[in-house]
Amino acid sequence: VCQNGSVTVTARLSPNDTYEWYEVGVGLIAGNQSFITQTIPANTQFVLRAIDYKGCDTYDTMNVTTFSM
Repeated sequence: VCQNGSVTVTARLSPNDTYEWYEVGVGLIAGNQSFITQTIPANTQFVLRAIDYKGCDTYDTMNVTTFSM
């Protein structure tokens, strides 16, 4: 991604799941939505927490690397 560009990250899980999106170093940035769109000023790491209807949770991490023009 170009520096200060935007990126959309999407999760495809069960419709009964809830979602929490975190940006490492920032904290919770969005709750209960299956996607986020963020402006990326520098290398960034996002963590998705998905919680199923039984209360079990799982995590996934995404690294976004920026390039200056």
